[in-house]
Amino acid sequence: MKKPRNEFASKNDVRFDDEFQRFAHRAELRAKPITNTSQEVVVAIASEIIEALVTRGNYKYRKQGQKLAEFEQAVSGFVYDLLKGVDNKAARGWVGAAFSSAKGSRENTGYRYRIKIRDGMEYLRWIEVSSGDQFVTKHPFGGPKPSVREGRTTRLRATELLLAKLSASGIDQTNYREHFFVELPKWTIKLRAKSKKIGSYKVRGREMSVSREDETTRTLDAKVQEINHFLIGQSIERAPFSGYIRQFNNGDVDGFNWNKGGRLYASFQQLTAVERKAITINHQPVVEVDVSASYLTILHGLAKEPFDTTRDAYKIDNVERDAVKSYISQALGLGCLPKRWAPKLKEKFYERHRENLSEKYPLAKISDVVIAHYPIIGRLEDIGIDWSDLMYVESEAMLTAMLVMMRSKKIPSLVVHDALIIPKAELDCAILAIEESYHARCGIRPRLKVKEEGDSDFKDLEFE
Repeated sequence: MKKPRNEFASKNDVRFDDEFQRFAHRAELRAKPITNTSQEVVVAIASEIIEALVTRGNYKYRKQGQKLAEFEQAVSGFVYDLLKGVDNKAARGWVGAAFSSAKGSRENTGYRYRIKIRDGMEYLRWIEVSSGDQFVTKHPFGGPKPSVREGRTTRLRATELLLAKLSASGIDQTNYREHFFVELPKWTIKLRAKSKKIGSYKVRGREMSVSREDETTRTLDAKVQEINHFLIGQSIERAPFSGYIRQFNNGDVDGFNWNKGGRLYASFQQLTAVERKAITINHQPVVEVDVSASYLTILHGLAKEPFDTTRDAYKIDNVERDAVKSYISQALGLGCLPKRWAPKLKEKFYERHRENLSEKYPLAKISDVVIAHYPIIGRLEDIGIDWSDLMYVESEAMLTAMLVMMRSKKIPSLVVHDALIIPKAELDCAILAIEESYHARCGIRPRLKVKEEGDSDFKDLEFE
């Protein structure tokens, strides 16, 4: 029986604005037990889940042989990701997981196993479940079919009962990484459709299928796989590396040719700036090299307009730097001049300055100041370059820099969107690689900022 769809949630609905669940990380479900302890725990937990499912009538026969091994592997992924969720204080232990046939990693944990394990764990009171949903709106012209949009993935959280069971065997959130190994993804390319707005909400674009036989996608995958297999052989401490995924966007837009979005994503990117400072690569301390005003630099380069990289791009007149950066980030994200300050930017500004962004810098006033310095911002709609174009160039430049250092000098690096984390001893090489990669892509060598003390910048708002 299909689960009934809910009407589109109101503005105050917790499914859209939950203070904790919205920070949940996506479960990878790719972990394997590598110690005798973890192997025994996984076998025992899988056995109890199967017994619970037989009791409930979900399974008529107990699994054996290869099917049992596959089920235990799936359970291992759940255990690892639930323990990893405990580390995520912002989400209070919640983890996001997909349970439809169209989502998830098909080569690691099939959706049928995911559903059975979720149901069995919930029956045993080992997890709490906050169900995901699709949402529908009435047809704008009174048509018979409603408009269906993706809502939010299901959230899971380990209960004290499961944590106590694991702890009794010697596994908890402090040592689980010692007991499990997360396999590299067998396929690294993902694609999403263009996001849509429903009322005042922006709904993330749906996942789209990607052909693994297409020459273009196989070439894209091969580059990411090359980086993943190189990095997995390095000693990376305090930044657990389990492989990059490269996600492209706006796959249903006319003219899409694997040239929209394309960022590399990995779980360690969720670390804070202070936590990234503590990373070591091959037992060496690291530095983080950030591209200052990356999107703004690329925009001027693609439009073949001059751009001064000798100064801080966001320091304009007597306007607060964060306000200038917020306005430019929002304009580039929207692809046009904003009509009102984005709530998230207002929240970030208040957290930093304890002042109301709208009151201190009315949008019309700051718009005039920014456009006077960067006339190109006022022509965004005419130029026809949006955030997905800028992100693609940025991702290609950073990917190229990583590959050049890796292939020519065996230098490992970790990318965090517009920044590279590299061994401190390789700083000069990293700077040259980034500068040359950007110049090859957009014709401008960017201004770089080297972070050694864990200082964080006022990061751009993500609009996708």
